[in-house]
Amino acid sequence: MRRIVAIAIVVLATGCRSLPFPDPSFEGEYGDSLKKWTRTVTLYSGLEARAFVRVVYLSPQFVNIQAQEISRMRAELPDQAEQTLARMRQEYRQPSFFAVAYFPDKTANDWNEPQSVWRIAVNVGMGERAPDRIVRYDRPFNAEQRALYPYLDEYSTAYQLRFPAQEAPPASAQQVTSQEIYLVVAGALGAMRFDWRIDGGPESPSERKGGLRPQTSDLRPQTSDKMILQLPEARGPRPRVSAAKPRALAGCGPARCRAEALRLASSGCSGGRGFPCAPARRRR
Repeated sequence: MRRIVAIAIVVLATGCRSLPFPDPSFEGEYGDSLKKWTRTVTLYSGLEARAFVRVVYLSPQFVNIQAQEISRMRAELPDQAEQTLARMRQEYRQPSFFAVAYFPDKTANDWNEPQSVWRIAVNVGMGERAPDRIVRYDRPFNAEQRALYPYLDEYSTAYQLRFPAQEAPPASAQQVTSQEIYLVVAGALGAMRFDWRIDGGPESPSERKGGLRPQTSDLRPQTSDKMILQLPEARGPRPRVSAAKPRALAGCGPARCRAEALRLASSGCSGGRGFPCAPARRRR
């Protein structure tokens, strides 16, 4: 018994150290920049988490610092670092994001599918646009990915989202200021919105909105839409149902007490003290 308890403690202890999305430690200029451009939203249904998503906006400022971090890790020479920076600027010239997501429902983890259950759109001040490319990264993640995005773990799935360049918005498009940007991910499980402020000013907090609650199989089926009120049972033994004629009806004639006899029989009453059916006969 002690051995089983010890094994259980070890399993629980190791499991607690590998919970989904541990809060990473941010170090140096790159860590500060990563924290600055990351937004986090947890989507709930009641008390149950339906999604946990972190999104990094690959802004021009962040791309410059990430290019420097990659060159540092690879020990690149100055001319090689310049090539890395130029390549990354070209790659992320369109609005781009790196998302790290965890979904308990695996069928909801389908951002890259053409018929995804989610609607994904971005608004950089010119109306909402759908992504033109979504790249999915599954486990295991390589060492460089884990170093650049310490949010990645064995529970996560990563997505790189790219959106079309800005164009003239339609008349009905929702407008935001040129210094604001938001990403929306919405579906049956709920809606998530991630907000950034480019100039560093006050920004709208990222938000969530729960969706439809799934049906729970362990709920008791209801036979009617009316409320059923269950009263506590009376103490003591229940009266026994008997087909015999109630004792209190022994002195009654059939014509006089037939209606009362039917009522008591249908209610399960066996007569006797406390269940009178008719007044007692007077003695002559």
